[in-house]
Amino acid sequence: MVVREADVTEKLGSVKEINDDFLRELHITNMNMGVKTMTKLMETSSIVEVQRSESSRHYESIHTSTGHLHSDLAVGFEGVDQSLRNILSQSGRTTGMINAGLPDLRDDVRVSRGMLQELFRQQNQHIAEERKALRNKMLSILTRPDSFNNQSSVFRWEISPQRQEELASNTRAALFRNPENLQDGFDHSVRGLSTFKYCHCRTRTKVRDMRMGPLKLQTTQKSDHRPGCQHSQLGSTSWSYTVCAILYSFLHKTMELAIGAATGPGGFFLAPPLRFRNIVRRSESEIFRSFDLFPTICTKMTSFCVFLQCT
Repeated sequence: MVVREADVTEKLGSVKEINDDFLRELHITNMNMGVKTMTKLMETSSIVEVQRSESSRHYESIHTSTGHLHSDLAVGFEGVDQSLRNILSQSGRTTGMINAGLPDLRDDVRVSRGMLQELFRQQNQHIAEERKALRNKMLSILTRPDSFNNQSSVFRWEISPQRQEELASNTRAALFRNPENLQDGFDHSVRGLSTFKYCHCRTRTKVRDMRMGPLKLQTTQKSDHRPGCQHSQLGSTSWSYTVCAILYSFLHKTMELAIGAATGPGGFFLAPPLRFRNIVRRSESEIFRSFDLFPTICTKMTSFCVFLQCT
């Protein structure tokens, strides 16, 4: 029993020592944690204080800037208000001046309109008198028994020398271009002014084609007047013979070799000797597609008209 009590007492002593060591280590650790916590709290407090001071300075600067901005805006609004007042006052003065000047302007416009109407009337009367005098002079000259060449020497001195030179140069140029037709037309107009009719002819074009495989011979004749027209000698005619080689199989082109000429009052010219033209398939041409759809459209329109008549 004595041995067991001694062992128990020894074990209790060792447990007490272990407990004391643990408590000492725990106390040391607690002190270290307290020191570290206080250090962190002090550092955090200093950082928070610095941030608070910076925030306070930033807020003060914002407040100062806002105050300056408010003062500037107030000054700007006052300037805008003053400008609007000046504009309104200026507009009022301008409106008053316009209202005061409207009667004078109305009178001036009325007077100007009357003056313009009088000027237009005088100008029209002067033009009518000049036309009447010119017509009477031309009728008196054309109805006299003397020849026109003798009578022309009577009034030719009334034209300025510069105008005489222009008329002479134009007449010479016309005579050199086509003297026979000009003389015939002039004689015809002098002999029978009442029977000289206005021409209603249109340009006529005759085209003849002859196809031999890939080659095509085309004859084109173009004239400005009908064969029986009294102006036919004054018009222009053209003719051309064209040989076309259709190169559709590998080039989709047509090569034309043309030989032709055109005659008229302005002279003559040769037709372009060599030309290339594109060939368009019937299925690819929009106009041919429209022509193909034309019978169908006509049939539908006829059916619709019959339906309307029946109803």
